Amino acid sequence: MERSIHYSNVNLVDPVTGFPTRVNYSFLEDGTKVRISKRSGAIIPKAQYERKVKTYITSEDSDTLKEEDVWATTYENRVSKWEDMRKELLKTIEEKGLDGGKADAKT
Repeated sequence: MERSIHYSNVNLVDPVTGFPTRVNYSFLEDGTKVRISKRSGAIIPKAQYERKVKTYITSEDSDTLKEEDVWATTYENRVSKWEDMRKELLKTIEEKGLDGGKADAKT
């Protein structure tokens, strides 16, 4: 079964011997912090990687040609079709006198 492993349970590979090693940290004369192998005393370089930056598509041209189109109302707030159907059904029930037996229960 594959599982994740915590980074503290992983050793770095000594660049000289090729075996796992524990690591000390030290500073060079120029002030940079480096990792040093306890097994051989060699400096263990850090991996170089580039972060991928998301690029967004931008357009210089506008899709809207006229300013009036920007302020035009494009959304109509209306009651849902289910509400319309419910009102129509209730109206039909009242017209035909169908109350589903509620009138008998009231008396």
